Amino acid sequence: LQTSTSNSMALTPNVYHRNTSTTLSTLTITLGAASDTTILNEYFVEFTTRSAGTTVSLPSTIKWANGETPTFEASTTYQISIVNNLGTVQKFK
Repeated sequence: LQTSTSNSMALTPNVYHRNTSTTLSTLTITLGAASDTTILNEYFVEFTTRSAGTTVSLPSTIKWANGETPTFEASTTYQISIVNNLGTVQKFK
């Protein structure tokens, strides 16, 4: 588990990342290089958007489930999983 309150997160593969801040107006997420390419590497992050909304930036190379780039609602917790540059998003109210 790696926690952060920063508005910029570089995800390490195969580590659960959680941003515990609920006051960020922006959050930029990048993917760090995989040190072991002989295994399946997953990038995983959890965060909660603030009540006034949070602008979330993710790598443009990610292909999203159903071809839909995610949008992020205010006061909502999200979990994002990325494997082989394919992303899925779950939201929790």
